[in-house]
Amino acid sequence: MNENQSRQSKKCASAIYKMPEIAEIDTKQNMNDTKTKKILIAGADSYIGKSFVSFMCRWPGSCQADMLCTKGDSWKNIPFENYDAVLYISKTDDTLTTFRKHLMLHKADACQAVRIANRAKISGIEMFLYLSSLHVYSPETGMITKTSRPEPSDAYGRLRLYTEKQLWNMNSSKFHVAILRLPKIYGYKCSGSYTGIAKAAIRSCFFPKYNQKYSVIHIDNLTSAIRSILYYNKAGVYFPQNTSFSGTYDFALEISGFYGKKTKKHCIV
Repeated sequence: MNENQSRQSKKCASAIYKMPEIAEIDTKQNMNDTKTKKILIAGADSYIGKSFVSFMCRWPGSCQADMLCTKGDSWKNIPFENYDAVLYISKTDDTLTTFRKHLMLHKADACQAVRIANRAKISGIEMFLYLSSLHVYSPETGMITKTSRPEPSDAYGRLRLYTEKQLWNMNSSKFHVAILRLPKIYGYKCSGSYTGIAKAAIRSCFFPKYNQKYSVIHIDNLTSAIRSILYYNKAGVYFPQNTSFSGTYDFALEISGFYGKKTKKHCIV
């Protein structure tokens, strides 16, 4: 390959994998004017999937959601043609103890996401929504804004970004691809670090005041954003988050206040 061909090849590659700017999400549309959406949720027993179904119960008849297990090849027997949209929720496993095992899980999950998206496109589904992660940004970047640019610094973040690019390359006028880069999620029955903070805030009379802040989103705000994108076929890359940044101390203060505890916060500078 000569120099001109090499330059042209690189130009084509960058065009294929160019990601769009972060888009705005309007969550105030009138749900009473929409028809029933048949949604296939890839991620059986997931916290986000269950929360979304529960959230949609506020509009009876607006949603018909079925859970899809992405483990193995059982999903290939599902008639995708019966659905309007696919919501893909990436796998997590808190029992895995090493980074290598986590990475292997997410590699397999990334391949599965692309395979299911291909199947959805071939089947004539209009909308594919993929839940990505803030790890496509640098881990040190806790507060994400419109000016933040993806700069993953570890293998997991690079894998997520690569998966995003593969999925975005499928986007077309008839197959809308949306990508949500999720920050830290909190809310009722949420697992992870939020549960530990909640327990500590309830049981302890003292809590350290850390000064760090980061992007977060309440599960109700997230499900509202998912609803808006799925129901209006909004292709694009989104970073939904609360209007203000929060930290560990903010969560502890809010939780202890909710339970009527008068806790003293020990300041750590």
